[in-house]
Amino acid sequence: MKALILGGTGFIGSHISVQLAKLNQDVRVYSPSAKRFSFTENITCVNGFIADKGELKKHVEWADVVLHFVSTTNPKTSMVDHYHDLDSNLLPFVQLLEMVKEYKEKKIVFCSSGGAVYGKAADHPIKETDIKQPSTSYGLVKSLMEEYIMYYHRKFAIPFLILRPANVYGPKTRSVGEQGIISTLLYNAVHDQSTRLWVPLTNTRDFIYIDDFTEAVIDLLDAQAEGVFNIGSGKGFSLSQIIRAVQLCTDKDLKIEMAHEFVEDEGINILDNSKIHSLTGWMPQVSINAGIANVYQQMLSSIKENELLNL
Repeated sequence: MKALILGGTGFIGSHISVQLAKLNQDVRVYSPSAKRFSFTENITCVNGFIADKGELKKHVEWADVVLHFVSTTNPKTSMVDHYHDLDSNLLPFVQLLEMVKEYKEKKIVFCSSGGAVYGKAADHPIKETDIKQPSTSYGLVKSLMEEYIMYYHRKFAIPFLILRPANVYGPKTRSVGEQGIISTLLYNAVHDQSTRLWVPLTNTRDFIYIDDFTEAVIDLLDAQAEGVFNIGSGKGFSLSQIIRAVQLCTDKDLKIEMAHEFVEDEGINILDNSKIHSLTGWMPQVSINAGIANVYQQMLSSIKENELLNL
């Protein structure tokens, strides 16, 4: 399989790229920073922007499957400039679909969001068939990108796979301070810094370790799955539970500051993973405590390595 991975240098995309390469797939990473990224596997790296139609089309023509892991915003930053969110995410994506439609055998794999597209759900865990009612521009744009995929599937028979992940975390998460509460709490604990929280301690989320997420994607590709799939643990952990788990792991009293005003947010988000389990047998293997411990050990190792380099 020739796999073109857009955004393949990001936290999630890089893990997918490496795993596909380990499985002897022909992997090409397309990203503005592709050639600066240190891949250990045999991966072709191409510097380029998704909005660059001429450059991107050459690589779409080459690929059997196009995996999209690109996002210029997150739920918080998307609310600052709605036009930028739309212009930098949705419009280049529709341009990509225009390219893909010329080759009906090419499959599009889109990494959406398992939290932002659903918004405030009536019941939990949330099923793929539940109503989408996003409360952020980020979630709205992700939802629109999904709808465009389905439109192109109906109109041009493009095969597609939509991934709706829970909160993906793991070693080397590069979103500290913007998103990724587990990495942020651990980073601040290691560096003896305080963490400011903008949501209540009762906020409950579904967390999925990066290795489990990657395995789920590989299983879906192997099964030649099409459609929409939640990828989560099916379990919810409150912010206070996560803080407690980080405290136990690091043996430190975390410095927590609560913001004077909370941001508008869904109180609970837990994903039903029965659809992917029924199709592939996939179930997450890494517990929340084991995952937190893995991230913590990686951070300590990185600090030690940097200290040695500076001797």
